[in-house]
Amino acid sequence: MDKKRLDNSNNVLITIGSEIEDEKLNEYSLITKEYTFGETSGTVGIIGPKRMEYSKVAAIVAYLGEMLSEVLTGNK
Repeated sequence: MDKKRLDNSNNVLITIGSEIEDEKLNEYSLITKEYTFGETSGTVGIIGPKRMEYSKVAAIVAYLGEMLSEVLTGNK
């Protein structure tokens, strides 16, 4: 996943079609966000069609990533 588009407002990564290295996913888009707690981190994401409402899905993924970080660190 070397080629990525970054939604700077939420640190959400948007990868579309052939930008995804796995050929099986070339007809899809991948929207991801990293979450952290302590020294551990993970990624939450959505795989969907290329013709999705990116702004809505990116906002959902950003929210989920932030909530996971908060809940896992005990800040919420």
